Amino acid sequence: MSNTDFHGAFNEIMAQLKEKLGISNPIIRKLENDELKTAAYFGYGREQALLRIFLGQGVSGRCAEDKTTVVINDLSRYNGQYIAGIDNAQAELCIPMMIAGKVIGTFNIESTYKDNFTPEKVEFISRMAKMLVHNLASIENKAGLRLARALANLESF
Repeated sequence: MSNTDFHGAFNEIMAQLKEKLGISNPIIRKLENDELKTAAYFGYGREQALLRIFLGQGVSGRCAEDKTTVVINDLSRYNGQYIAGIDNAQAELCIPMMIAGKVIGTFNIESTYKDNFTPEKVEFISRMAKMLVHNLASIENKAGLRLARALANLESF
């Protein structure tokens, strides 16, 4: 699968989830050295999508550095460093994408809705991130995208 095919499939999956989960601004970043570089995005302008983010910076950088999922359902109450990717962001979810205990990137979503990331949505999106992780590591693998498409088509929300 080519890089173009990966981006097309990613956009298709995210478009399917936009209405179901209120996900309008997801971005996958691949860890290269100490920088999280954009691999795919949906709903962002190019300039915002290509912001440089390093380990420890912002929500994505903290997620990658700590290897933990970060859920912020009210950004107005968040005390940590936040790097805005969209206007009017109210909530953010960032999931580390890992293989064999090693972070290879992050799956980050900003939402214009407060309290958008319920435990059920976080679990659902975490499963999707696990399916996409192998595509991030090697875009030659079509299986993860097929599984993610099937998951996106579920009518659970």
